[in-house]
Amino acid sequence: MLLAVQLFNNPLLNFKVEVFAVLANIAWTYLLHEFYVRKGVQIEDEQGHSLLLSQMIARDDCPLKPDVIKNLGAMKILRDEVEHKVLGSLGRSFYTLFQSNCLNFEVAICELFGEQLSLGDQLTYSLQFSKLAIEQIEVLQKYDINPAIQAIDEKISGELGLTGKEGAGYQFKVSYSLQKSPKGGANFVFTTTNPQSANTHNVVMEKVPADELWPYKPRAVIDLVREATGSDFNGHHHTLAWKKTGVRPPHKSDKPKSTKKEFCTFHTAHGDYTYSQAWVDLLIQIAGDQDEFNKLKAYKPKQ
Repeated sequence: MLLAVQLFNNPLLNFKVEVFAVLANIAWTYLLHEFYVRKGVQIEDEQGHSLLLSQMIARDDCPLKPDVIKNLGAMKILRDEVEHKVLGSLGRSFYTLFQSNCLNFEVAICELFGEQLSLGDQLTYSLQFSKLAIEQIEVLQKYDINPAIQAIDEKISGELGLTGKEGAGYQFKVSYSLQKSPKGGANFVFTTTNPQSANTHNVVMEKVPADELWPYKPRAVIDLVREATGSDFNGHHHTLAWKKTGVRPPHKSDKPKSTKKEFCTFHTAHGDYTYSQAWVDLLIQIAGDQDEFNKLKAYKPKQ
């Protein structure tokens, strides 16, 4: 497997897709041979022919996950195709399959034979056993599909019965979408769902003005809570709430920006605090529950 990756990443070679497809198939064959030998399974017949990779991944006791098996099925089809045609640079659309194949191999060899066999620190190439940088991932998605490649894609899809819902174990995919984030939030926001696919991960954030994230001044917060609950929620109750929950520091604090960003932010330019919709929602829950509202009214701040 190391040889497959090293040759693939050699900038002097143009036979990358063909070589990787063949050598990766051999690597996985050897890995599963070792697995079954250790289980006491006879891997050779009377003629000395050993179990094929396609036979092993079809067994009920195959230790690999369904998407990994689909990835290997796609790799077999691709290997068979390159016996008859040279794909050259056209094969770059399969790089995402190859990246998943590497990551899958790393997981499999560690789970089946121990962490001491990890390949994750061995290579830092465009194909690798550790995760890609975001810039590298983006490049993988930019290539147009050639008709010859499209034909192979259709053959893979047809023979494997692909549904389009396969996860990263089958093909390495990244979808970029915009996610609002407060100033104190992480630069990258990962979610597990996507409007188009439940198996892609959304990355990247959008810089949003503070007025969009924390649009409410205290008076507006109070009015919204009173309107939603019909309670007598007032400015004193609002002060008790932010003191009890610690969403912002006390008046004249030497650290006015020490707020809980989900609920509140400090504006240096005009020296005041504004609040988010999440804060309004929290106060509506409190004021709308008489027991919780009574607890808030009874709260005695330390300062």
